Amino acid sequence: MTMNDISSILEGQLHESVHYGPVTAIKFLDSSHVLVGYGPFLRIVRVDKSTGLLEQIWQERIFKRNKIHCISISQDKSSVAVSGGRSFAIVNLSTKTFEEKAINEWIVAVDYTIPSELLILTSHNEVLKVKISSTNEITELPQKTAL
Repeated sequence: MTMNDISSILEGQLHESVHYGPVTAIKFLDSSHVLVGYGPFLRIVRVDKSTGLLEQIWQERIFKRNKIHCISISQDKSSVAVSGGRSFAIVNLSTKTFEEKAINEWIVAVDYTIPSELLILTSHNEVLKVKISSTNEITELPQKTAL
């Protein structure tokens, strides 16, 4: 394995396990599709309304080390933001492309304000604004939240 750009440890010293524990996040995409965070994987599951049967239609490992704990869907349903630990990613739902990003604080929650802007709440009660573009520019809001 190679050095993980997100972490400060050598990935080669870790041994991957196939068990990721229970579902760590879940969100309805629409009336017949569910987004499921299962450890570091994001799954899209189709629900047959007449039978209740589930069919997994897509799965991808989003994070190298962290588990997905929060899922947010853009208002136009073109993208999904996921976060876990200190990592976040924005998944384009039409192309299924994404890139893991990391900040220096634990992420509590992520949510869209508009399709091109994401807010990240950190464990230090700060809100970061991410302009969604090819660079995913991150800017800190001028004041701490009043939570």
